[in-house]
Amino acid sequence: DMLYILRAPNESDQAVELADRTMEFISFHAVMASTRLAADRGPYSSYQGS
Repeated sequence: DMLYILRAPNESDQAVELADRTMEFISFHAVMASTRLAADRGPYSSYQGS
C-alpha cells in the first residue's frame, strides 16, 4: 500500500530503500520493546542467557 501511495514501482531503487528503512525501524523498536520487557520482568527462565 505504501509503495502504491508513493507511486514507487515494486522493483525500483526507491522501493528497496524504503523496505530497508522500514524494516530497520521495525527491528529497532522490537529490540527496544524487548529490552524494556526484560528490564521489567527479568530473565526468561527457559532461555539460557536471556
